[in-house]
Amino acid sequence: MRYSYTSRLTLYISIVIVLGTASLMAACAKQPETIQTPTESLNNEVIENTEKPNTNFGSGELLATRPVRFPVNWSFRNSGTLPFTYLEAVTEDELIVRGDDGRLSGMHDNSSIYILDRHTGKTKWQIDAGHGWAFTILDEAKKSVSVYTTYDSDGDTYRNVVNHIRLSDGKLMWSYQVPIEVEGHWTMAGARDVIILYRGDFEEDNRIITLDAETGKVLWEKSYKEQFKIVNDNGVEPYILLKQEQTLFALQPQTGNLQWEVSSDKFVSHAQEESFHTGVYIELRMNPFQSQQPYEWVRLGKELVLINLASGNVQARYELQLKEVVTIVDEKYLLLQRALDARDFLYGNTFETTLYNIAEEKPLWTIAGRGSGPIIDGDRLYLTLDGAPTAVDIITGHMVWKTATKELGYVDSPSPAKIMSSKPLLFWIGEDLLHIDKNNGSIKGQLEDVKLGFPEARDTYIRNGLINSDGEAIYLGSADSYFSKFEVGDFLTNFSSFTASP
Repeated sequence: MRYSYTSRLTLYISIVIVLGTASLMAACAKQPETIQTPTESLNNEVIENTEKPNTNFGSGELLATRPVRFPVNWSFRNSGTLPFTYLEAVTEDELIVRGDDGRLSGMHDNSSIYILDRHTGKTKWQIDAGHGWAFTILDEAKKSVSVYTTYDSDGDTYRNVVNHIRLSDGKLMWSYQVPIEVEGHWTMAGARDVIILYRGDFEEDNRIITLDAETGKVLWEKSYKEQFKIVNDNGVEPYILLKQEQTLFALQPQTGNLQWEVSSDKFVSHAQEESFHTGVYIELRMNPFQSQQPYEWVRLGKELVLINLASGNVQARYELQLKEVVTIVDEKYLLLQRALDARDFLYGNTFETTLYNIAEEKPLWTIAGRGSGPIIDGDRLYLTLDGAPTAVDIITGHMVWKTATKELGYVDSPSPAKIMSSKPLLFWIGEDLLHIDKNNGSIKGQLEDVKLGFPEARDTYIRNGLINSDGEAIYLGSADSYFSKFEVGDFLTNFSSFTASP
C-alpha cells in the first residue's frame, strides 16, 4: 500500500521529533569534539554499511573526525534579512537572489527577492513578499525583472501583483494586478517576450492570462475545463508549454495559437499520478550562468520525453518505473538508481546505479550502490555513492576513487550529502561544505564560516541556486543569511599554501 504524501509527511515529522529529542539528550551529555589535523581527519578504511541510510545526524557525528577548517578569501559576503539564500538569475552586473525563512506553509512568514551588485555584493534593492511566495522572470535583454507576489507585506493583505522593475536602480516600469473577480492560486511563468499568469492545478476555473513583457498589457486570456500545468523553465522558451494529462501543447506566446503537440501512450492512472510526479525522477539542474538549451525534458504519463522546443520533434523517450529514481544529467545521459529487492524504490534496501546513454537507448554501465547528484567534468562523472563522494570513468564505469571517510555511508543523499561543484570539487554534508581532492577523493578541508541547510520543500531552489559557478568564481548561498562569492583560482592557490604551512 502506498501512503499519500500527507501521510508520509506526518510520519516523517513524528520520526524527526522523536529522533531530535534523543539527539538533544545525547548531545547534552557529550563533550565537544577536538579539531584534528588534516592527517588525522582522513580515514583510509572504507566502512561498508548494510543498514538503511539515516539522515538524522549532524555532520559532526557523520565524519570520523572533523577536517581542518580553511578560511576562505571572499570576494564579497552579503548578509541578507532571511536565513536561506539562493541564486535565481544573473546578468553581467547583477545577481537576483531569493531569501526565505525555510518554514513550511502555515508557519512560513517571510520571503524576499533582492538584487546584488555582481562585483561588489552590495544590495541594490529588495522586495519583501511576507508569507506569500514570489516568482521572478528575467527579461531577454537582462535589464529588468518581473516579480510576481501574492502578498503585500506593507498593506498586510493578499494582492496578486506583477511588478516589472529595472534591475540597475529598482525603478518600477509597469505593474499588473490580477482582477479581483478571478483571484485564486495563481503562478507566474514566462516565454519569449511574454509573462504568463496561470492557475491550472486544483482550481475550478483553470485559466491563463498572458502579458506583453515590455508593456504589461494583456495579450490574450483563455479558460480551460481540464487542469493543466505550464512547464516553461526560464522565460525565454520560444513557446508557452502547456501540459495536460499525457500531452504537451506548444502555444504561440503572442496569440495562444497551437504550434505543435507531443503525446505519450504510456498512461498513468490517477492513483499513481502522485508517485510518478514526485518520486521517480529528478529534474535537470538549471544553471543560471548557462544559456537556454534548445531542448527540454518533460514527463508525459510514464515517460520522460526529450523534445526539441523549436520543432516539437521528439529526440528521446524513457519509460519511468516505480522501482527507479531517474536523474536527468543532460541531453546525453540519465542516471538511474534502481531498487533490486522491491517493486517500489521507497521500500528498497539493495540498489544499483546505471548511466544510461540516451542516443543509443541503452545502459553504458552499472555499479552497485545508490548513486545520486551527478556532475560531469571531462571524462569523469562525480556523484554521491551510498553517501560518499565518488569519481567514475564516464565511459567504462570504472571507479577511480571513493572517499574513504568513516560513517559517510550512513548519509542518504540528497540530504544532507551531495556533490555541489567540480571546479573545485565541493561536497555538502550536514551544515558543512568540504573540499575534496580530485585526484584521490581525500578530504582536503572544510570551508570556514559556511553554514548550509536543507529546508523542506525547497528542492528546486537548492538544486539550482545554492552553489553555482561562472567558470571563474563560485556563488554560494547559505542557511545563515549570507550570499557569498569567491574566486576559484584564488581559492585553490590559498588552499595549497594553507595546507603546506607548518
